[in-house]
Amino acid sequence: MRPVSSALALLLLVGGCKRVRQEKVIPINPAPTEAASAAHVQAPTVQVHLTSTGIFVSAPGGNIAPGCQARGPGLTVPKKNGEQDFPELRRCLVKLKAETPELAGHKAVELIADRNILYGTMIQAMDAARKTEDGGDLFPEVAFGVSPSAR
Repeated sequence: MRPVSSALALLLLVGGCKRVRQEKVIPINPAPTEAASAAHVQAPTVQVHLTSTGIFVSAPGGNIAPGCQARGPGLTVPKKNGEQDFPELRRCLVKLKAETPELAGHKAVELIADRNILYGTMIQAMDAARKTEDGGDLFPEVAFGVSPSAR
C-alpha cells in the first residue's frame, strides 16, 4: 500500500487535477464547468480526519466527541482491534446529518489524512462517507487532502 502523499501525486497525474501544494484539498468529483461548479459544489462543513489512532469528525459547531454522542473534544471514532472502524464512521455521519439541520441537504465532506495513512485506508473512508448502508447518498461530494502535520 502507498502512503497518502504518494497517492496524492498519482491522483494529480491520473485524475487531471490542477497542480497544487500537498496540503491543499482537491475535489475528487469536480463539476464539469466553472459556472456549474460555483452553483453546485458547496464548501465542505463536515470534515473527517484520518489519523494513526482513529478518526476525528468535525461539523458546524465543532468537533464531534467520542461515540458520536455530542460536540466536544476527543477522537470521534477510535480504532477497533487495531483497524479504522469504518462502519462506525458511517453510522456517525448518518446520525450527524440527521441531527444537524444545516446539514440536511448538504452533500460535501472534506476528507483529510495524516501523511502516514495508506491510500487504501483513505478509499475506505471515502466509501463510508459517500453512501449510507442501504446505498443512499450521504456525502457524495468528497474533497481530499493531506494533513500538513500529524495530530
